[in-house]
Amino acid sequence: MYRTTVNLGAGGFDDVMFFEEGGSPMYLDDTLRGTAPGAQSPMPQFSPLRGPVGDDTPVMSEEELAEFEDQKGLGSLIMDKLRGNDVTEGVRESGRIGGTSPEFMETLIDEYGYPSVFDEEVGERVIPTDFKYSEETRHARPVDRRDMPTYPELEDARGHMLGSALTSLKYGPETARSAGNFSEFKDRFAPFPFGGQNARDVEMDQRNNAIGRQLFMKAGMDATVEELTQMVDAEIFNQLDKIMGRTEEERMTPADDQPRAPRNFKSPSEGPDVFYPRNEEGYFDTTRKFLGFSPRKYRNY
Repeated sequence: MYRTTVNLGAGGFDDVMFFEEGGSPMYLDDTLRGTAPGAQSPMPQFSPLRGPVGDDTPVMSEEELAEFEDQKGLGSLIMDKLRGNDVTEGVRESGRIGGTSPEFMETLIDEYGYPSVFDEEVGERVIPTDFKYSEETRHARPVDRRDMPTYPELEDARGHMLGSALTSLKYGPETARSAGNFSEFKDRFAPFPFGGQNARDVEMDQRNNAIGRQLFMKAGMDATVEELTQMVDAEIFNQLDKIMGRTEEERMTPADDQPRAPRNFKSPSEGPDVFYPRNEEGYFDTTRKFLGFSPRKYRNY
């Protein structure tokens, strides 16, 4: 199984702080920061030029990064999208069996015990994602481990990380950061149905976007799509290993902001966030409320 020891990400659903590509600490985009509840989270120990603290392996020099950023930019990204050349096209579904990186779903089935069904179209067992299956089936988790994230949660985290890494590879991490911040701003504040995420859901996406950029900085400009995909998948599996290794008491002790939840639905403080935000009872809570009500019914499978 893939493994990595990179110390990435910030913790919980508090204000998310990351090291900016220049090496200084940064919060979420200022527009988003005002919506984030809680106190400051621990800073990740990451240097874009050297990787994790204590790792002296050079990744990218400041000169290389400056030259790369000068050649690319947000304008290039926008023009490519208008021409139909979206580097993130199909990224979210790529880890499915039948996609370009089926090893992701295969590993979840074979090594983590995620429930699967036989798909006649691909001739293999798959984790059900088609809407012909019930929502409960699509959100199924390993037997006796209802504290684990569901497949849609894992696919969402992976999609943000890989999309951010691939955008960094083509346009540079600063452009990827700007594009990611704009996308999250739109999802947070645009009128329904074009937006409507709540602040904690935006924080989750920002945390995973930042990890994708950091993985690119670790890999360098010569990284391939396949290498970045493996690094992203490794981070997801590493996080699942930590959650799988929780004691019975740790699994059943709710997070502080979920006092009435039946289990612990909180990601470790480092690495990707693989749990959708939950309300105090542990039910999915990702939608901005209108007039005090959420347009979506809370779910907890």
